[in-house]
Amino acid sequence: DFSALHPEIDVRVQSTAELADLQRDPVDIALRHGLGDYPGVESIPLFAPVLLPVASPGLLACGSALDEPQDCLHYPLLQDADRADWTLWLQAHGVEPDHRSRRGPSFDEDLLLLRAAVSGQGIALVQSQHAE
Repeated sequence: DFSALHPEIDVRVQSTAELADLQRDPVDIALRHGLGDYPGVESIPLFAPVLLPVASPGLLACGSALDEPQDCLHYPLLQDADRADWTLWLQAHGVEPDHRSRRGPSFDEDLLLLRAAVSGQGIALVQSQHAE
């Protein structure tokens, strides 16, 4: 829609886990996944994604049952790049996170995180649309 309304503006989309420096970099707007605590910039929440734990059936067949949110801690946790999602998710579900909530391989791309879960490397927290 933006391009249709403003055909004179060339849009360049770049996907990276690095924080953009809006003063130094040739960037006019940055969209981030996170809590919005970025020094020196104004943060406007757009939406809060629903995160769901996903795992391969093969991984779950060999381990403990997942009856409660804290049961995820018995498995390797696949982390987002900031290693923040599991801690926040567990807290939101009334579980006091421990050292296990920040351990495990981390991925800066959701597709890589999903592929790791599909291959049985652990449990990933992903947006509900990606889980579908």
